[in-house]
Amino acid sequence: MKRFTYFTLTVCLLAAAACQKSSDSSSAPQSADTPAGPALFTLLSPDQTGVTFSNNLTEGLNTNVLMYEYFYNGGGVAVGDLNNDGLDDIYFTGNMTPNKLYLNKGNMRFADVTAQSGAGVTKIRGKRA
Repeated sequence: MKRFTYFTLTVCLLAAAACQKSSDSSSAPQSADTPAGPALFTLLSPDQTGVTFSNNLTEGLNTNVLMYEYFYNGGGVAVGDLNNDGLDDIYFTGNMTPNKLYLNKGNMRFADVTAQSGAGVTKIRGKRA
């Protein structure tokens, strides 16, 4: 029993010593107000990019988070060069909204080509919806 007490006391003292603040200011974490460097992302409006997709959900008796656990997770998004022009295009899938395909025109500008490509058309049992 005496060994257990000494062991516990030693562990507590080591833990307390490890939790002390360092006097070195370089290891202090930065506050949330001071960024570590340049911003990684910039918010662009739909007017600037041409991307207007919005995955709007309408809750109902059978369409809610209680009946369907993943209701708010979203349909998905895929990025890839679909027309081999060297620019990444965007394909959005919607839960309750039509899918959208945007071709990258460069300089963060996109064109909605969903209708021309037929990408927004869904088939149900071999028939177009």
